[in-house]
Amino acid sequence: MTRQPAQEIKSLYLSHGSPVRRKKETHLLAYRGSVRPYVNFNAKHDAEILHKAMKGIGTDEDAILMLLTSRSNDQRQQIKAAYKKAYGKELVSALKSELGGLFESLIVALMTPSVLYDATKLHKAIKVTNTPLKSFICR
Repeated sequence: MTRQPAQEIKSLYLSHGSPVRRKKETHLLAYRGSVRPYVNFNAKHDAEILHKAMKGIGTDEDAILMLLTSRSNDQRQQIKAAYKKAYGKELVSALKSELGGLFESLIVALMTPSVLYDATKLHKAIKVTNTPLKSFICR
């Protein structure tokens, strides 16, 4: 019996540790998110890296960006919980105090659970355009 395409891609991904970029599998990846779960993920270790990036004078914005953009949203939520457990404060609050401008907005958006982010953007779109909610509901 042959394996399903998704299973084949998953096994290739796990064996290589990075997204599969072969041409024939590319079309299958288009139906999934672009950020794959980090294979050797450790939320506590990632929380330590973020803490060190914000510790002392100056902030290592590159370290923050590289770490958070290479983790899935579920993994970022686990990092948030690990940071709270290890340091007793909210990761998003710590990031906001260290960052500013559009970069801060980007990082805060990355740290927001995807369902909450989508709901917030939908609410804002309805409020700005003054569109009735029933126009957005699928029947």
